[in-house]
Amino acid sequence: ELKTDGSLLLTDINWASGNNSSLTKVGTYSNIKYVDNSGKQSVGNLEIVQASDKTIYLRSLEIADNGGGSLLDNIYNVQKSIVGKWIPYISTATNIQKGNFGEMASDALLTEKGFQPLHTRLDNIDQPTKQGLDGVFKKGSEYFIVEAKYRGTATLNTLTDGTKQMSDAWISQNDYNRLLNAVGDELTREIRNKGYRRLLAESAPDGTVVYKELDSSANVIQTFNP
Repeated sequence: ELKTDGSLLLTDINWASGNNSSLTKVGTYSNIKYVDNSGKQSVGNLEIVQASDKTIYLRSLEIADNGGGSLLDNIYNVQKSIVGKWIPYISTATNIQKGNFGEMASDALLTEKGFQPLHTRLDNIDQPTKQGLDGVFKKGSEYFIVEAKYRGTATLNTLTDGTKQMSDAWISQNDYNRLLNAVGDELTREIRNKGYRRLLAESAPDGTVVYKELDSSANVIQTFNP
């Protein structure tokens, strides 16, 4: 029950614990004020899930970065808000808005899944199109380079010399200049030394995202589940 002050009153609610695969996620809400059944007031990130018997559960959702802090920061909140606001209108939006919508939807979902964003993230649906990498993330010991597209309106580009976007030849062009511009010199050296995986993120008008892993030539090799 949402109260008029924007807080969430939780009554007669079971709290799910752990990562129970039988639970289906309904939605995620960040920085929610809530009162649990014991009367304790808290502010946190909540995930609403549903069991096979249609019982609704809520559970706290705190995703830690490598330093022990939360990845669900203010930029994440802004991106989630923009994506949610634009879902009813994105199908008739400009190509720039569709591209930014797709990038923010992808950023937000990966962040929720515990991927640490290393690039400067978008926070404006009207941000002019930039050249370069859409996203660079780290999870565990692995690095991920991400290209985000709005489904149905954009594909990976091929340069006049035949170099395909998101291929290793494209990423390494001009001494990895695109990666350098995204994350700086130190991280570029580390990513080059340790290697990376390539993801194509396709965002639908409802804000859902499908990820496809690419090989070194930017060909799809499998669906990727973050």
